[in-house]
Amino acid sequence: MRSSDGPVSGRSRATVNCDFTVDTTATIGACWGTDVLATDHAAWHGTLSGIASWDVDKQVHTRTFDITYLGTEEYEGLRYEVTMSEVDAIWTATGITDPIG
Repeated sequence: MRSSDGPVSGRSRATVNCDFTVDTTATIGACWGTDVLATDHAAWHGTLSGIASWDVDKQVHTRTFDITYLGTEEYEGLRYEVTMSEVDAIWTATGITDPIG
């Protein structure tokens, strides 16, 4: 994941589970999981929740996840909260890094 905030730029490895409901026009899933974002200096460990969907008529796949990461090592005591959104393989992220407490 690339970010304009250096401490939260790195390689992400997520494990995501979804419970899907399918009907004639769409597939929608409630999702949850974990992620580890490894940077050059430390790692962020996160939990996520969100929704994944597929619109049959529009042929569009979307995902939106809210993730809360806690920093380790150099980032100990920091929290990164981000919303990740994807439409047809194009991801955007909006987040903020704050001290815990």
